[in-house]
Amino acid sequence: MLFIYNLLIEITILFSRILSFFSIKIKFFLDEHSKSLKKLNEFKINPKDKRLLFHCASLGEFEQAKPLIKKIKSNYPGLKIIISFFSPSGYQIGKNYKFADFVCYLPFDSKKNVNLFLKIIKPSIVFLIKYEFWPNYIDQISRQNIPIFSICTRLHKNQYIFKPSGNWLFNLIKKINHFFVQNESSKILLEENGVENTSLIGDTRMDRVIKTWKSKNTFPKIEKFIGSRKCFIAGSTWKEDYEVILSKINRITKMKIIIAPHKVDSKSIKTLTSMLNKSHVFYSSLKEDIDFKKNVLIIDSIGILSKIYKYGSLCYVGGGMGKDGLHNIIEPSIFGLPIIIGKNYSKFLEAKDLINMGGVISVKNNEEFEKAFEKIINDNSLLSKIGKINKSYVLKNKGATDKIFSAIKQNLYL
Repeated sequence: MLFIYNLLIEITILFSRILSFFSIKIKFFLDEHSKSLKKLNEFKINPKDKRLLFHCASLGEFEQAKPLIKKIKSNYPGLKIIISFFSPSGYQIGKNYKFADFVCYLPFDSKKNVNLFLKIIKPSIVFLIKYEFWPNYIDQISRQNIPIFSICTRLHKNQYIFKPSGNWLFNLIKKINHFFVQNESSKILLEENGVENTSLIGDTRMDRVIKTWKSKNTFPKIEKFIGSRKCFIAGSTWKEDYEVILSKINRITKMKIIIAPHKVDSKSIKTLTSMLNKSHVFYSSLKEDIDFKKNVLIIDSIGILSKIYKYGSLCYVGGGMGKDGLHNIIEPSIFGLPIIIGKNYSKFLEAKDLINMGGVISVKNNEEFEKAFEKIINDNSLLSKIGKINKSYVLKNKGATDKIFSAIKQNLYL
């Protein structure tokens, strides 16, 4: 079956190159990967140094890897950290990560690419985040007796690897030395299929947001903008989210609104402002007294959303109305904010948990959003009650980073 897989990989690469002539997105994707292969020639880490390779599919997985990377680098600064990505969205954010010694794209999973990559990188240990299971990489890494750890693993019974046709891949996955899983169901699923080398540790992102919560980040301009009013924050939003929330926001007069689009390029900002029928100001230009009197603040900067949730009374987290899926609800949860999300959240464990607990409300349209908004924002006791549910959830699930660190330190004698 691995032979057939390798044949399909080569065909996929060929067809992708053909399609790149007709798709800007595919062309950008292939160009970025091509540049990364050339970048491997710049790899100049001392061959005597111990190297840890973290592979993240995209940005979400990178967020799960960061707490462990920081923990390792802080305790063992001599270890070299290499981070690979598959998607451009993850790479563009992670390429300048201060705790990484080298960042690149993971070459396509062909035998030729895998052998070249491993020959240059020469990892001492490999960490695969969540469910990044590339057959040739796992096969060749295990053949070279390099330890492989799956971090924040989350699996479900409908995945291909648990179907009869996926047995060949599951048999390769069994070569992974240890699975640090997010939830009990993943652990049970692995054990039912003969994999005993598992540990239930939770999600490392909990540890990261707790550190953000404990930090003393302040934003004087935002504090002045909000004043003594309640504040609604819409974070990581897209056009599909605006179609749900703006009909209500456009009619709000007695509270402050902060909107932080997922993308802050000119096209994305224009999409928002064309649908927003209220006087607004951009964070980058917030300085005049008249600016602070406006009702809507648009965050046109990257990297501050997770910190400014502290100023919110209620929030909406975007992504759930589109096909790409829900964005991070753990970040506002730690600040005790009630959360409203869109309809597409089934792949996100924390969303399902918090909906069941009453800390998150899912809506399908603008009518449901307005109903949820009015119910929560006008009841201070309900605001507090729901917020406590979300904050407690994060605090009760902390510690994954330390658990993994202790295990790999003991097992691998770092």
